[in-house]
Amino acid sequence: MLAEIDVQSAAAKSLLLRISPYEGAPFTIGDPRRRSAIEKELAELEGEKRRETTSAWKDIAALQKELRELQREYLEEKRKQRVMSV
Repeated sequence: MLAEIDVQSAAAKSLLLRISPYEGAPFTIGDPRRRSAIEKELAELEGEKRRETTSAWKDIAALQKELRELQREYLEEKRKQRVMSV
């Protein structure tokens, strides 16, 4: 998802540079509403990227917690097995 967002963001930035070819010049060629729409799209893409990153970290944290619990259960079962085999 992040790579797709980066591709969309790069396309929007490229379009924005074509509209304002002089490195961020305040004057636009054509309709200024078009530039505003592109800037809004860029802001939305950055927000989506932040949400995806946050979501990924939450998923990773949950998986790490589950892994720790499973490791603890495994070690407990191993301990029980050793006690039973003695």
